[in-house]
Amino acid sequence: MSLHRGVWEVYASAVDNVELITDALKWLSGENSKIEIEKEKSVFGSLQTTIRSSMNSKDARFSLNLLSEDSKSALMNNNEIERRIDDDKNFHIRIKLSDLVMGDVKLSDSQEDVIVKGKFKIEAYPGDDTVTKITEIFSGK
Repeated sequence: MSLHRGVWEVYASAVDNVELITDALKWLSGENSKIEIEKEKSVFGSLQTTIRSSMNSKDARFSLNLLSEDSKSALMNNNEIERRIDDDKNFHIRIKLSDLVMGDVKLSDSQEDVIVKGKFKIEAYPGDDTVTKITEIFSGK
């Protein structure tokens, strides 16, 4: 399968439409995902809602494949995939929330974008190449 699990996470302010964001995350995460909504105060004291979607291996793979072809191409060029994999074999990605609520899954390319953070645990064992594992997902293998 090449992924153990995945998580999408959004921080919504008090003025954001939490229901719309939650629906978009449900669509992005697949049918077996678990959605958690937590209301709390931000570091600055204002109310915020954290919306988190946890996915199993199958749904995590499905979710990554919803990325636009342009976004997949951008990730496969210039060692972008390698740069986004941490020492614990997690693949990190950020997508634009404004595009997601319209049904498009595109990489965020600006510091000003409101984002959805993705973290995907790669199923890799000694000798496995984690970059190849993610590339195979994007190429449909």
